[in-house]
Amino acid sequence: MSTLSPLITTLIAVAAELCRSVSIIIFIFGQIGNILTIMVFTQKSLRTNTCSLYILASSVSNIVALTFGMLFIILINGYGITLTARAPILCKIQPYLFYVSYFLSSWFIMLACIDRYYSSHRSAERRQFSRPLIAYRLIIFTTIVSFLVHIHLIIYMDFVKNKCASTSYYYSLFVYSYYMAVYAVMTPVIYIIFGILTIRNVNQSRRAIVPRQYSRQRAINTQIIYMLIIQVISFICLTAPYAIFDLYIGLTYQRVKSLERLVIEAFIQSVLLLWSLINSGINFYIYTLAGTIFRKELTKIINKILTFIHMKRHFTRTVTPINAFYLKPKI
Repeated sequence: MSTLSPLITTLIAVAAELCRSVSIIIFIFGQIGNILTIMVFTQKSLRTNTCSLYILASSVSNIVALTFGMLFIILINGYGITLTARAPILCKIQPYLFYVSYFLSSWFIMLACIDRYYSSHRSAERRQFSRPLIAYRLIIFTTIVSFLVHIHLIIYMDFVKNKCASTSYYYSLFVYSYYMAVYAVMTPVIYIIFGILTIRNVNQSRRAIVPRQYSRQRAINTQIIYMLIIQVISFICLTAPYAIFDLYIGLTYQRVKSLERLVIEAFIQSVLLLWSLINSGINFYIYTLAGTIFRKELTKIINKILTFIHMKRHFTRTVTPINAFYLKPKI
């Protein structure tokens, strides 16, 4: 056992350091990015686009996912602060809200991909699907579905042996399989299918003569499609490794494993979880790099903020204090 101690100690120390440093960086930059994304897509030139509504909903979901996912990882694994020990009810609420928001984020992007397919279609009837009213209804409906579908987490998650865990092995296997099938397989497949169909629609529409008044809107649509394609690629690269390893953990859960193997698996799982959670905070940076229109709107927002700060400082410097003498009434 003594030969294993140095390796185990090192892995535990490295995992804790990752949670203290890397996790905080992901959390801070992710939340800032999501807030800026919301600010950009609520601008007048973009908020009328139905796809922007789905991206807005996804950004809000990402904020919740990072709060109930990354923040708890930082506190528990990085600093040893176990909030669930003080309030066991958090063992049910924390994973529930995390999974609800984590899945919602990907589902809203999936709806955005479907929306881009219909909005770029030559058929006027199919383009009717891409309307703000339908987008609002689908966002509300999808949110309700996610809250209902993940209700099992409240039932089967509990505070067991000083940690939050499921009360049944078969339930753990179900969660791993569900995550793999729905989040890591079904969602990307739908992304890819509608991405290909959208590209086909765009290629067909380029051959058609478009009136000048619609050219700007088509440019916005093309930019958003391009941003979504890059986002889909990053989604697959960031989430697939953790989903595959999670399924492996579930399938080998009942096998007898050495302490060294358990520590190594826990370390790999922690690293891959951090890697997958980057997906909840990277969208802003993808949009900034891939979208010209997004960068223009972001620049406008930054200029407004800087102008406001400058005017506030200028106003503070130029306004002279009022002497109390002048406030005295004349007799």
